[in-house]
Amino acid sequence: MAQLKGTARTQHVCVLGSGRVRASSRRNVNCRTRRAAKPAPLPSWAIRRAAHRLIWVGEVEATDESEAIAKAAEQLGLLPTKRIATRRR
Repeated sequence: MAQLKGTARTQHVCVLGSGRVRASSRRNVNCRTRRAAKPAPLPSWAIRRAAHRLIWVGEVEATDESEAIAKAAEQLGLLPTKRIATRRR
């Protein structure tokens, strides 16, 4: 298809790995589009009660150990004393 005189070609914008933006007249010119980064899921924590041995109580998702113990106290209806949180892999 012939291009009309005086009309500009459509420019495609590419975002390079370094964050630079470049314009290209062709659509697929070694161009990687930047995808929105998905937030990492919250790590899972196993909550245990300290007794003569550790007794598994449940699991919660939280950012750190103290937040995991606080969430477990709220969600599972437990007192936060004598609770141990270990990160699940």
